[in-house]
Amino acid sequence: MSDNLPCRVCGSPTAAAGEKLGRLHPRIYHLRRCDACGYAFVADPDVETDVYDEAYYRGQGADPLLDYVFELERPSQTVRRFEWTGVERMIRSLHPLTKTTRWLDYGCGNGGLVRWVRERTPAQSYGFEEGWIADAARAHGIPMLTDAQLEAAEPFDVITAIEVLEHVVDPKPFVERIARLLAPGGTFFYTTGNAARHAANLTAWGYVVPEIHVSFYEPRTMARLLSDAGLIVRPLPWSRAFAEIVTFKVLKNLGRRAYSPLLAALPWNLPARAADAFAGVSAFPAGIKPGAVV
Repeated sequence: MSDNLPCRVCGSPTAAAGEKLGRLHPRIYHLRRCDACGYAFVADPDVETDVYDEAYYRGQGADPLLDYVFELERPSQTVRRFEWTGVERMIRSLHPLTKTTRWLDYGCGNGGLVRWVRERTPAQSYGFEEGWIADAARAHGIPMLTDAQLEAAEPFDVITAIEVLEHVVDPKPFVERIARLLAPGGTFFYTTGNAARHAANLTAWGYVVPEIHVSFYEPRTMARLLSDAGLIVRPLPWSRAFAEIVTFKVLKNLGRRAYSPLLAALPWNLPARAADAFAGVSAFPAGIKPGAVV
């Protein structure tokens, strides 16, 4: 393993940050970290094996807490409703949603958020995903764009990327593409794991699943990426939207899959805020493309 790998975000030198045994593939993966911007990454990710197969989306792969097929087939019964509600609420606080608003969920998995937005807002929503799960979503009538269609599409007023960035090997061109796809005044909102609290011991962080999670960011890392892509860095205060997003993450990690009205009636704000004080989901800024909102 080379000791001269530059940072994929800022180009600075990186240092070895430990080794981690794969969860699905029994081999050692090597981590590196940039002290200048806080970006950390798997230096030797899997490039020839497809971990994003049907088993993965059924929770039988590298992330056993996933069950995208259940969420796709029974959207009213999944606890991910908390996340969908929170993301919708967050976007409403950042950008007006009208019948002319174009919303892209990039890396949308089964397209659950796309369907939620189409059913509950006047916005035009689309998903972008590839592989087996994209075909399954299309079979359920969810509008999923191909890569070619995405390149030819009109700009989007809103782009979300929920738990996507950690899967991206090279984040700089990824964020640059998001910026190109945004309309003037458009909003980019995302969630990803916050590596700031784990910088000294990345290998102990449960979020590091090297077959699928290959990039790890601190809020300053994302501020650098957004700024370098020409986006305005917008800090986000704690809000009810974040409480709903974090509530889903808490329930998912507890192994809870099914939604119920009783569960929704519980006072989640305080426990969600306590969880966020450790996880730092709300510490990341959004990105706004310069220009007037159309």
